Amino acid sequence: MIWSMLAACAVVAAVAGAVLPRRARFAPLGRPWFWLLFPATCLVAAWWVGVSIGWVGNLGGSARFFWDAFTPAPEGQQFLSNEQFQQMQDQRRLRRVLPVAVAVGAVLSVWAWRRRRI
Repeated sequence: MIWSMLAACAVVAAVAGAVLPRRARFAPLGRPWFWLLFPATCLVAAWWVGVSIGWVGNLGGSARFFWDAFTPAPEGQQFLSNEQFQQMQDQRRLRRVLPVAVAVGAVLSVWAWRRRRI
């Protein structure tokens, strides 16, 4: 997940390097909403990537894969600890919420860009 976060920061830095020199040419019209929304959207997108591919680590380490999750536990034993189960449930919920947050952030970033709120 650290690579996706670093990539998101690199995208924000590249856009800043391309836009900020041009910003001095005109007077901004209020708060710089683009510079609040765009970095946050990039970080949420990186978080979404991390949540989408990071579910394997909850099963007990990097050496375990999804086919290990379905081995039956001995009678009377719990397969996952409560913490592992909660992590899997949280990631399941985040896989539903984060794409919507990325889409809303992208739409708002485009709106701020077109309104010259940079």
